[in-house]
Amino acid sequence: MSAAHRLLAIPEVLVQVAEHAKDESTVASLAQTCRFFCSPALDVLWRSQSGLANIVKCMPADLWEIQPELYGRGTLTFKRAMRPSDWDRFNVYAPRVRVLALRLCGRRDVHLENDVYLALSMYALSMPLFPNLRTWYCLGIPQATAGPDHRLFLGAHLVDLTVAWDAFDERAAFLLACLSQRCHKLQTIDLQVDHAIAAAQDLWLQPGLFASLKELYYVHVNADASFPAAAFVELQRLPELEELVIETHPSPVWSLPPASLETPSSFRALISLHLNSGHGKSCVDMLAAVFFPVLEILEIEAGLVGPLGHLFKAIHEHCSHTSLRILHVAGLDPVDEGADEDVKPEPAATADDFRYLHAFHRLEEVWVDTLHDFVLADDDLRHMALSWPRLRSLRLLPAEELNPPNWGTPAAGTLTGLMHFARHCPALRSLWLVLDTLSASAEQILFEFPDALEVESAVTHLMVGTSDACDGDAHEVAKSLAIIFPHLEEFAGDYPFIHNDTWDEIERLYPACLRAINAMRRRHCNRLLVSDTSTSDDDDANDDDGDDNDDDDDGGEEVEGFIWTLTDDTVTRQLVS
Repeated sequence: MSAAHRLLAIPEVLVQVAEHAKDESTVASLAQTCRFFCSPALDVLWRSQSGLANIVKCMPADLWEIQPELYGRGTLTFKRAMRPSDWDRFNVYAPRVRVLALRLCGRRDVHLENDVYLALSMYALSMPLFPNLRTWYCLGIPQATAGPDHRLFLGAHLVDLTVAWDAFDERAAFLLACLSQRCHKLQTIDLQVDHAIAAAQDLWLQPGLFASLKELYYVHVNADASFPAAAFVELQRLPELEELVIETHPSPVWSLPPASLETPSSFRALISLHLNSGHGKSCVDMLAAVFFPVLEILEIEAGLVGPLGHLFKAIHEHCSHTSLRILHVAGLDPVDEGADEDVKPEPAATADDFRYLHAFHRLEEVWVDTLHDFVLADDDLRHMALSWPRLRSLRLLPAEELNPPNWGTPAAGTLTGLMHFARHCPALRSLWLVLDTLSASAEQILFEFPDALEVESAVTHLMVGTSDACDGDAHEVAKSLAIIFPHLEEFAGDYPFIHNDTWDEIERLYPACLRAINAMRRRHCNRLLVSDTSTSDDDDANDDDGDDNDDDDDGGEEVEGFIWTLTDDTVTRQLVS
């Protein structure tokens, strides 16, 4: 046997060649090249399928036909009754299918008539059509009785399931009931209902659905219906569940009684939790019902979030202080489309609300995009910076798409307060806050923070929200920003209006101010270096002379104070005794 034949006898080599083919036509040609490549190429060719039309068309040509449609790719129908021999080619390709996507509504795929599904289901009632299917997407399931029997696709090897119904009914409930019997290896499940399920509310997520699916690590449920308590308890007991997404907007999520201290920790593997509800209080109730000992990511969206203090307190008491890294709280528009009712702001958030989060020292992202005003003084910003040293992004501004009627809040924090983030949060890149810029003063920053020129913040993006005192002197604001954030790439003020004459002027002045500040920064660092060297030499000389009270001006250390004076075009350093 030649070296080439020995190489072709290695299955892994053949699979790699087939895997790297550039398109399906190349793979098909490869399957016809020689018997060595036939099986690996067919595995690649049939691995992922969109719809059933391709594999049905492998059956005898006198069995089927495609009736054209004005819109779409047509409908496949059977012209005669099926015979056992019709399955010969089908059974060659079906075991190779690993991923199947069915779109029962739309024009992307050829549709199959309901009689075709019925004929296929009569082939083997107790066996799936694709015995090795691992991923099944079934989207746009109509409410009508037409459609495939789900038992055609539920097999022992299925690990990823996504099902989207137009409306939830008895047939959909039967599909869910079969999962625990047929799909014990399921790892991800995504259930979506586009319209209300009030007519089948008592059938929604029946008890026992999740209890036997011990390998689940991802669950996503999106429906306009509250999450049943029994299903929630079953999810708590899953040993591998890492990510949970519950979307019930505009309905509330399920409310459970608050957990007592004696209650054992739940969700012992859950890393990421996303709640989307019409009512923030229901999210708070759900958080207060259990414990999250290893939670890293918490995202909450609600039409009306309610007082932030209530939410942050529940997070403080039921989430691990050592694991939580990302916290996102977002408001959803609670007003129906076309309504004339104004969006009312939520209660103002103060330092008392945020103090519940100060214990989470590993926080990297804190986003609160709601209708709350944020009243935070410079000292409050200092507490945040000291509490969250790993912070990468801080956003405390209302979401732009909420479009509240009356922008503007009595801001208490100033640009000087941002210096705390520059000093204590070395990884911070993005900062969105409501600030008072009327009192902007570069000299005040340098006076309060003598080491300001020795600190280089990594912040690259800054957004300043609209407040009652948002437009300060453009020169002072530009100088202050150059001192605090020397690496800014994008910044804007008067959010969400963005275009503001004062901030346009600040953006124009910033580069020149930054060049001047950087020059001053370099001179300051050089002086510190020279001073350290001189001090070290003087100390050595004093030790050699044995005189601790040398009055010589050249040999003693001079202690002086400095005031930095900044003009529009230059930066100078004034020395005072």
